[in-house]
This record gives sequence, C-alpha cells and structure tokens, in this order.
Amino acid sequence: MGLVVPFNGDIELVKSLNPEHVSSVYGRENSSSDGGGRASQNNWIDRETLEEAIRLCHEKGITFDYILNMPMLEGKDSSRKGNVELDRKFEWIEGIGTDLVIVTSPYLLKKYKGRTNLRFGVSKFARVRSLQKFKQFVDMGADRVCLDLSLIRDFETLSAMQKTAPGKIQLLANDSCLFDCAKEHEHAYTSTWASIGDRSQDYTHHCSYWCLSQFTANPNEIVKSTFIRPEDLAVYREIGIDSFKLIDRNKPTTWIKNVIGAYEAGRYDGNLADLFSLFSWFGQEAVSISELEKLAEKRISTIEEVKNIRRKVPAMLAMQIDNREMDGYLDLFRNGDCTQLCADPCKYCADLAERAAYIDPQRKGLVARVLGNVQAAIYSGDLQYQARD
Repeated sequence: MGLVVPFNGDIELVKSLNPEHVSSVYGRENSSSDGGGRASQNNWIDRETLEEAIRLCHEKGITFDYILNMPMLEGKDSSRKGNVELDRKFEWIEGIGTDLVIVTSPYLLKKYKGRTNLRFGVSKFARVRSLQKFKQFVDMGADRVCLDLSLIRDFETLSAMQKTAPGKIQLLANDSCLFDCAKEHEHAYTSTWASIGDRSQDYTHHCSYWCLSQFTANPNEIVKSTFIRPEDLAVYREIGIDSFKLIDRNKPTTWIKNVIGAYEAGRYDGNLADLFSLFSWFGQEAVSISELEKLAEKRISTIEEVKNIRRKVPAMLAMQIDNREMDGYLDLFRNGDCTQLCADPCKYCADLAERAAYIDPQRKGLVARVLGNVQAAIYSGDLQYQARD
C-alpha cells in the first residue's frame, strides 16, 4: 500500500522512485486497438519501453499496474474475433510481468480473474459511489477498487466500505475534477476514444473546457473539487485507507516528481494548484496580459488552436491556492456536517475559496472570454480538422 504513481514514458522517472513511499506504478503503451482512459500520451510509449519500465519497477520492489480501463469494449465481448483479441491482449499483459490490470468492465473482471495470475483493480470510470456497488465488484474478485471522486469527503461511506472489505479501497489524490460533474461519463468515453491510435489529433478536450469555464466563473468550485491534500493523507489512513493514486501520465517528469515529492513529504508549502493537473502552471511563466487580450479577440477556427490554448489555460489563469489557508478544512466533512446541498445558509466552501484561492480579476475576465470563444468554436461544428499525414 502507499502511493501509486504514473508512468509517462520516461525511464529516468522510474529510476528515481523511492519504494519506501511508492508501492505501484501505472501506465500502458500507445495502442491502436484498445483504450486506456487518457487521450494518447504526449510522449509515444512503445511496448519495449513499457517492458523496461516494468523490469525496473520489479528491481526496486515496486509493482506495475497496466491500464485497460476503457468503459466500452466496442463489441469485442460479443464476437468470437473480439474475444480472441482480448485473450491475446491478456496473454501479453501477463507475459510482460504486469502485476495488476485496471479495468472498468465487469466482463473483463469476470472473464479473466482466475484464468490468469493477474490481480485486478477497478477504475474510477466504473463510478463506484455506493457500498452496494463496491461489494459487487469485490465479490467479482476485484483486489482494489478506485472509488468515485464524489466520495472523497464522504467519511461515513468510506468507513463502511473499509470495514466491509479492508484494504480494497484506492482513492485518487490530486484529480481535481468539478464535484459531481455533469460531463463525467461523456469525458470518460471521449478521452478513451482519443486514447486509441492517432485519434487524439482530432480531440478537442471539450469536457475539460467545460470544467475550466465553471471553475473560472465560480472559484468556490475550486475548494469543492475532488482532491486530497498531501497534509490530509493521514486523515484517510486513520480509517485504514492507504492506497493513493496520483495523476497525470501526460505530464512531464519534472511535474510528476514535484507531485510525488509533495505526497511523500505529506506537506506542500507552495501553490497548491501546482499539484492539480487541471490548474497547474508549475514550471511555467504566467501568460502575459497582452497575449491574453489578443487571444480574447481571436476567432478560433482549427483543432490545433483549440489544443494549443488548452495547454496554456493554467498559465493564463495563473491560479494561486494558499495551502496553509486550507489547513483544517476537512473537519467539517469528518464531523458529518456537510449536507452537499451547497445552498444558503452554508457558505463554507465559498468563504474558504475567498481566503485561499486567487485569480487576478483582469485575468479571470479575459480567460472567461477565451474559454467562451473556444467553446463556441467547438459547439459550432465548423472547426477545421487537422489533416492526417
């Protein structure tokens, strides 16, 4: 048990890991046939690189989790040809030394649990947010279940799950999604689609743009978003949970190492936004106001423009989250005083956001216009798609 960290294709990252804190590494190769929940990595990962990463993990006493968490099987479960393809895939996954395979599909769990020596984890895409569903996956043979992000601060349910099946729970720590987001299912399907082959060049990240626009318009949503601070891991360990997954395997090594270091130390005195993939501009300069003004006036017409802006949005916002102002914020939730109604008279998250989260007002207005322009272009259906080679 411990930290479960991403593999971005950089072997040097694996070499740097400390097995006293890191229990597992997760990742996959780029594939033309099956999905893995993230639009294809910025760095191409071939099978040989993945196999080398697994070998190095095992030398350190760290296990490796293979990602096969597509929420749809595209009919493979319903045809002989598809089942043969799946059989070959699992034979290869096991043959390269994978310790655990992460799935969303109950079909894959039921079919291959017991037919292989693999252990099985359940992805967040399964949306396990009730004790009943948790028990169903455990009864099917799941060795670990990554719970839905909506449960991050539901200590009553977390405690009940831990008592029911000790040691089976995993929580995502730095995946700061919009709480109970309306696009969570759509995002899972579109990002999985974009993880197959070269489809990512047509991927607009439209779900992420939606979330970013909500965060920009309503800063209290930043505090409500689904994260666990490094300082608060101890709160979850008190009820027996000690498997924490960190993202993001599409990030550069310097970024991932900073995140791992913060959670290893159990404290972060920098900008808390550094640790959250959606907001982080760690290692970057803030986009200048003059550039923002130009972007706010620009008509967006191509997929490439949409993707370039998406990469820059965190540095456009230049969000600051004072982590010391966040100390003790979990107390309300630990005491069971949160109704999740988020209406008057409760202003707990809004008041905390006002103290802890800051976006320069001029930036906020300009970024809102940029995001609006991008979303208008996406929803118009008139974007020019990048030509394939």
